[in-house]
Amino acid sequence: MRTLKNGRNECGTLEKKIRTQIVRPVIDCSEYASADDYLNYCSTAVYEGKDVTDYINAVQMALNAHRNVEIPYHSEPIYISRAVIVNSGNSLKVHPDTRIILIDDGIILRNRNVIDGHFNRVEPGLCSDHDISVSGGIWEAPNSVIINNSRPFDGFLGSDALFLLHNIVRVSFEHIRIRHSNRMGLMIGNCSDFTVNDVEFIADQNRDGIHVEGPAFRGTISDIRGRTGDDVIALNAWDWTNSSLTFGSIHDVIVENIHCQPGHLWSEMRLLPGNYVLPDGETIECSLYNIIMQDISGVHTVKMYNQPNLMPGYNTDRSFGLGVLHDLYFRRIIVDYYPVSAYYTAKDSCFEIHADGYNFGFYDIEVNYPLKDGNYSDYSLAAIGPISATWKISDNPEDWFDFFDPDSICHAENIVFDNITVCGEKCVDGEKLLLVRRQTVNPDYPKTTPAGGTGYGVAREVFIV
Repeated sequence: MRTLKNGRNECGTLEKKIRTQIVRPVIDCSEYASADDYLNYCSTAVYEGKDVTDYINAVQMALNAHRNVEIPYHSEPIYISRAVIVNSGNSLKVHPDTRIILIDDGIILRNRNVIDGHFNRVEPGLCSDHDISVSGGIWEAPNSVIINNSRPFDGFLGSDALFLLHNIVRVSFEHIRIRHSNRMGLMIGNCSDFTVNDVEFIADQNRDGIHVEGPAFRGTISDIRGRTGDDVIALNAWDWTNSSLTFGSIHDVIVENIHCQPGHLWSEMRLLPGNYVLPDGETIECSLYNIIMQDISGVHTVKMYNQPNLMPGYNTDRSFGLGVLHDLYFRRIIVDYYPVSAYYTAKDSCFEIHADGYNFGFYDIEVNYPLKDGNYSDYSLAAIGPISATWKISDNPEDWFDFFDPDSICHAENIVFDNITVCGEKCVDGEKLLLVRRQTVNPDYPKTTPAGGTGYGVAREVFIV
């Protein structure tokens, strides 16, 4: 195992490698057919008590007949009653000011050959859709749409997103504006060679923004902005069964130019490793590695912690042991303040690590508030080890669960802090930069919470430059 004392060079080499190896979709952009040429196939639907033209057949007929399709400018919104399905080789280009509204609850756009990964191991390859481009438009669902975890959307368990791009090779998703969605913005996974660029959340986005699921590799996510109702960016190699479609490693991915709303509860990001057990007992390792996250502002927390699922049952939907993280680079990040009293669970640092891992690089990080300051914040820049926080699902303590996994032990090795500034001044104070957690059992539980535990973190080979 190498160390990251020269991690800046290694990060630059990795960035060049990822950008060089990504293959963009092969699209012949010389001619685009207009979906308006198929208006004769439109029907009528009811939206908010009035009759509207259902445009879905025009779009779908055009995509089935042509490789390249455009939706031109419409001064009034376009209504569709079901998901647009893009095929291999399709390029769908929407005028940037055209609004497309999904009438019903469901997916607004997906590729044709989505595969469910809950029961079998999946991998992008010969049986995947390929060479797909989606760009432009203002896409929205009624803000009255309610999340419904009790049924699969479009027949796919866990596909809780407005846009679903899964089982796909060479895909771009660019210049998109999303509004009024109580779903994840984009769920992309079981994919390789993906580009997500220039996505804005402009109103009432109440779940994750860009949600990547394993297996996924060779990709870039850039220029994401706006206000979301959950993680702005989520790289979830492992995830809960009711909010994930596939499971596997995520690697060789660059996340950059992310602009969160400062002081907003959900201006945070997640990297979630784990181990998924298939029904036949086979285990899929869902690790994250070779990840670069850079040029980010407004974020207050980057979560890399183990978290069992409280909804279907604490002991029925959880990772089989801790997941693995390695070769993660965080650079040129401005960390914003968020008060612990307003946070939804336990919080004491900016970068939360509760996984086994090695080679973590933190470069040119700016924290715009005091660390380990009793008058302001007791936060550290990074923390290693388990957390304990009680979820009181009812008034009966027998029903209570811990949000996390407080009895687990995690190890992190080769950690570099290079040019960390706090309130404009360089910080080399190890106590402010790194907290190593050790849980203890709360003997007064459940009279007082949390319950605590027996777990702890271990940090080895820490470098401060």
